[in-house]
Amino acid sequence: MAEVDLRTDVLVVGAGNAGLCAAVSALETGAEVIILEKAPKLLRGGNTAYTGFYRFAYDGLDDLKTLVEIPDDDAANMFIEPYPVSDFAFDLMHTSGERAEREVMDIMATESLATMQWLTTNGMTWEVNEEGGRMRGTQRAWQPGTVLKPQDQGTGILRTLFAAVDRLGGQVMYDAALVDLLQDEHGVIEGAVVNTPNGFETIGAASIVLAAGGFEASAEKRAKYLGKDWDVAKVRGSRFNTGEVLETALKYGAATTGEWSGCHATMVHASAPKVEMGQEVLFPLAYPYGIIVDRDGQRFTDEGADFYLHTYAALGRTILNLPGAKAFQIFDAKSQHLLKGEGGGELSYAVPHHSANTLGELAEMAGINPRQFEGTVDEFNSAIQAGDYDPSRLDGKRTNGLAIDKLNWAMALDTPPFRAYPVECGITFTYGGLSCTVDGQVLDTSGRVLQSIYAIGELAGTFYSNYVGGSGLTKGAVFGYRAGRHAGSHALQVRT
Repeated sequence: MAEVDLRTDVLVVGAGNAGLCAAVSALETGAEVIILEKAPKLLRGGNTAYTGFYRFAYDGLDDLKTLVEIPDDDAANMFIEPYPVSDFAFDLMHTSGERAEREVMDIMATESLATMQWLTTNGMTWEVNEEGGRMRGTQRAWQPGTVLKPQDQGTGILRTLFAAVDRLGGQVMYDAALVDLLQDEHGVIEGAVVNTPNGFETIGAASIVLAAGGFEASAEKRAKYLGKDWDVAKVRGSRFNTGEVLETALKYGAATTGEWSGCHATMVHASAPKVEMGQEVLFPLAYPYGIIVDRDGQRFTDEGADFYLHTYAALGRTILNLPGAKAFQIFDAKSQHLLKGEGGGELSYAVPHHSANTLGELAEMAGINPRQFEGTVDEFNSAIQAGDYDPSRLDGKRTNGLAIDKLNWAMALDTPPFRAYPVECGITFTYGGLSCTVDGQVLDTSGRVLQSIYAIGELAGTFYSNYVGGSGLTKGAVFGYRAGRHAGSHALQVRT
């Protein structure tokens, strides 16, 4: 091997959830690990800093109690619907339009609980996801798979995993961006060239784990791969996920998979900054309990097709293609208790909005076509069918006869004050990435394993079309653990 400045067994590129899980797993094999973090220490962690929870399978309360103590008195007030492995795997395949690799999705679902338990042994602390629950009679109920969340969410995840890396003897290099890979005469990747505060350094490694995220923060690459208008979309997550590591791997023959023209893109409040918004308050997700209209006053989607965690990641793309690339979430007084800050709900609506006592006045204030908007609401109200309204479950209370019916939670908008929240498209992460084995080994364009190089997290292509909320973190943890274990074992074999 060529002369290098540093040597390690495993080099992990990227210090978010996936990369840190890989680092901890590799350290547990006894391997030495160096992590490269492109960002300065203050901004470390990639998109993980902006995340909320892991989705995982469980059979009931006893499984949840392996992660956190739940007193009997509290448990008596909780309606815990099982979320079996088969349901999680179905959700993953269904939201990906059945195009994802089934083996990958099956492993993610099957190993999700065990991976959460592994995280717990490494210091992860959990709490009940109170904000995500809805009252069902006298008990609080949750969308299956969402009962628990890490304490302090993304911040807590990073705090826990960095502490585990430190405890196990791993090293983190900040302001350290991968520039190129080192390859021996046989084509084996044997290290990396890194741009550091001290200049360019070379690091030799028996195993290299790429976990540097997608290309969502690069306007140029968004336009190149996602298409027209994506260069002006807002970026919810880290400004450092700009895709250079991904394209470096392509240069060395890595194959691709996932939807390169697709991404996780949701609605964000129109006042959100252009990048690194993150704050819950700018991420409004109670839209299933109202309607969404464009500036012409027309509905364009079924707001109640499913729970928001099954639909939100695809709506940003739709809004980007609307006139003015803007839409409006509309609520009346009857639904205001469903908005956090006003009695509970998915996310906060304590953000700038328009409020009026008539629909016409609301439309004028928001910049919506008043006549069309009033007609849309009248038509919607008239199409609502009888049934029991229950936001804690798919209640089947729907409209009938509209061009786009609402299949659940259809409640008339007839009680002032009316509210309009302007929303735009916010991209979270990209779906296209590298093709890998289930242990994270990168494949070349002939389907052969590229020796010593692994890819995990957003950088490994997995999703298509849509995404079920919380599964990105789970993917990073499950396959981060698997790749770290494999990379560490490989490195130790090379060392001996």
